[in-house]
Amino acid sequence: MNHAGYSTIKDMEQYGYGTRLNGMTSSWVPGSGQTWHSFNDNIDYNDATSWAKWWGAGWVRAGIAGYTAGGGDDLTQTLSGLPDFKTDVTTSQGLPPLLKTKWAQEGSSNNAWVVPAASGLRQDLGIAPADYIVKWLSSWVQEFGIDGFRCDTAKHVEQYRWKQLKDSTNAALQTWRANNPTKPGANWTDNFWMTGEVWGHGISKDSYYSNGFDSLINFSFQNSNLNDLEGLFSSYASQLNSDSDSSFNALSYISSHDTKLYDRNSLIQAGTALLLLPGGVQTYYGDESGRVFGATGSDSTQGTRSDMNWSSMNTDVLQHWQKLGQFRNNHPAVGAGTHKLLASSPYTFSRTYTNAAKGIDDRVVVATGASGSTSVTVSGVFGDGTLVRDAYTGATTTVSGGKAVFTAGSKGVILIEAAGPIQYDPSVSASPAGGKFTTDEVSVTLSTAYADTSTYTTDGSEPSATNGQTYTNGTIITLGSGLAVGESVTLKLWAVKDGKNATASYTFTKADPPAGLTIHFKKPSTWSDPQLYYYETTPTTTGPTWATSPVMTLESGSWYVYTIPAVDSARVIFKDASGHQTPAANQAGVLRTQESWFDGTSWYTQNPDDSTAPTAPTELQASAHTSSSVTLAWNAATDNVGVTGYNIYRDGVLVGTATGLSYTDSGLTGSTLYKYTVKAKDAAGNLSPASNEVSVTTDVETGNSVTVYYKPGYSTPYIHYRPEGGTWTTAPGVAMTAAEVSGYYKITVNIGSASRLEAVFNNGSGTWDNNGGSNYFFNPGTSTYFGSGVIIPGAPTTADQVTIKVKVPSTTTDSDSVYLAGSLNSWNAADPAYKLTKNTVDGTYSITLSLAPGTSIQYKITRGAWTSVETTSSGGDVTNRTYTTVSGNQAIGITVAKWKDK
Repeated sequence: MNHAGYSTIKDMEQYGYGTRLNGMTSSWVPGSGQTWHSFNDNIDYNDATSWAKWWGAGWVRAGIAGYTAGGGDDLTQTLSGLPDFKTDVTTSQGLPPLLKTKWAQEGSSNNAWVVPAASGLRQDLGIAPADYIVKWLSSWVQEFGIDGFRCDTAKHVEQYRWKQLKDSTNAALQTWRANNPTKPGANWTDNFWMTGEVWGHGISKDSYYSNGFDSLINFSFQNSNLNDLEGLFSSYASQLNSDSDSSFNALSYISSHDTKLYDRNSLIQAGTALLLLPGGVQTYYGDESGRVFGATGSDSTQGTRSDMNWSSMNTDVLQHWQKLGQFRNNHPAVGAGTHKLLASSPYTFSRTYTNAAKGIDDRVVVATGASGSTSVTVSGVFGDGTLVRDAYTGATTTVSGGKAVFTAGSKGVILIEAAGPIQYDPSVSASPAGGKFTTDEVSVTLSTAYADTSTYTTDGSEPSATNGQTYTNGTIITLGSGLAVGESVTLKLWAVKDGKNATASYTFTKADPPAGLTIHFKKPSTWSDPQLYYYETTPTTTGPTWATSPVMTLESGSWYVYTIPAVDSARVIFKDASGHQTPAANQAGVLRTQESWFDGTSWYTQNPDDSTAPTAPTELQASAHTSSSVTLAWNAATDNVGVTGYNIYRDGVLVGTATGLSYTDSGLTGSTLYKYTVKAKDAAGNLSPASNEVSVTTDVETGNSVTVYYKPGYSTPYIHYRPEGGTWTTAPGVAMTAAEVSGYYKITVNIGSASRLEAVFNNGSGTWDNNGGSNYFFNPGTSTYFGSGVIIPGAPTTADQVTIKVKVPSTTTDSDSVYLAGSLNSWNAADPAYKLTKNTVDGTYSITLSLAPGTSIQYKITRGAWTSVETTSSGGDVTNRTYTTVSGNQAIGITVAKWKDK
């Protein structure tokens, strides 16, 4: 559809077009100092008259005399010098002179070789060039029953033309089926299938899918982290195998003729990842046999197309790929099924796929990284008493206690399938499977199978035969009504059959919609207005096509800006209407997860050209103070680009940051003089001069008091309390009053001679938060309760920050240091700037991070080295923890189950 082939010397001889010089004939071979490209030196491309006998200027663009030159955009360029079909033309251009000559030479003697379905197409039909091409391609479908096309260079053809091809080939396939009722495939009802190659495209659904394509080649998988199979598999399954969009698919590869061959020393790992990947996959020839990179010549990627290694196959790799490939072929659940993590060590997952219309109920369990005799979790997939087989070794066993015991093969992969009638245990699940939602409510579909009774709860209690709401498979419920941002609701499921229970729990958290991802670009002087092409967004959104990439807006100087709406991250490519782009053609877009600047050479998270500091804040004053806190307020500073926040200094030491014009410094000592200044900052990190200094003496401390700040939870919170060991208030307790910090409630209690305040919270109407029956304890002074059991010393602030509180294993010693390692510090396992502070009262560790709203982070907890990183309770690897900040002060509580080294 995109381009005709290059002109050849043989065609020029046979059909009489073009001008050959110096006696050039089709028998020419390169001489000394020449390459196969040297034949061009003996072709006269300036003879418009002779080249008019080729395709003709109405049919193609080409860089030769008499033809329109290729354009600078995707739709009109002559890709790699190939003549570009004018698919944008909508009127008849007659037949190409080349075809007239060819068909006249062939005459009727060639009729036996003409595809019968195309016999009426070898004439002037008075239609546009693209209409001819669609008819010619469709004739092969009508004649031979071809049921799918792989469409190369798809972004270089108008999308509506692909839709036209899809409609035409669909009709042609139906005609073939009607004409050939007894042939294989004639009784299928599937439509014609089209897979497209859109260079650089990843896993994202866009307008190509509504213009004829059933799947697109996925360029991103080749560079994936194959050491994190769960992250990879769960992400692909959730995007491609969703119940809500079963038509969305992609075709992934590990090696390609256009990019590179995957590391030949890692093909066992690559085969495991590719052949167990959700969605469609393609095996590039020789990946399964260890074919090596060949000679390149003038084409740097030619080596990816080396000869097949028939006589030197890596049989170790081949046998591994064969076993996995046959397993995938036998089980549609591998590519199309629902993915579920069953165990971390060894890494074990299930895939289940049901299609009632086709009579399919397929289920498998896979373990990787196994060694020796391995007890594999299969509960919920294969019931006790089911005979199962390891398709990798051929061994069989019977499921007992939810486990199947196999001796793993040398590659550590166990492929479990049913070897007899399946004994079904009850199973329950929900879709979506928890997570964040940004709407007022979220609709959740409940699933249950092979159960006599199924119930669910949303109030925190455990569902059972006597507790909770009963439901049937496919029941849809609505959750989240009335939740504030940051609040959560937990859905718990239960089912029973023949005395066997199934349970599942899903937590849904209300979140602000992503504010968007802002990208800045410094335009080179030779570019026209830059455009931003983006794809692989999180959350998944419908992105632009290459041709409809949005134009960026000039902000100052040579800097342009565009904000991708409602996403946290995306891959980006800059381009313009003249054909410029970066990264270059055939390179993937750059993944950005926060506001970023690109100056043509390097990426920055602040404007690299901004060296002007903001003005100093003015009229700093203490607007309020207590025995343990001081509240400051000031007038705004100004900046040439924009003020992004303020640093607050107490006695010359940085104690906090704020994005607004006030700040509360808490945890202070009574009757003490403190001196404060404030400095403004901008995105480039420039600091202003200090504001005026203000001196404040805190109030005199009165008695042994506890001040508790409370972040709702409940819209009308009550606190039911007693001094530890003393008398409780009368239930429901005391209504808390709105605090001076927006969004919080507050109470101060004199606890006399007691050492702590013991308390629980409720809504005044019978709904209680009692820390799972353990109650909450607050030390003298000021503390803030953020919900979910997280208590942080000090008063809340209005700053955009998050406190992470960590419970550590009992094996942690007093001499251990605990760190946060993640995307904020390049995964430094012992970064002193991210060392957590130990609470000597409860033994927890915490760190407070100042992050802009909408910032997404990934992290793990370490004791200063990756050999002492956190693990699961069984010692398996922990998936990266993730968190996305919202506005204001937040806190989260996490628990480290075990350290890797003890």
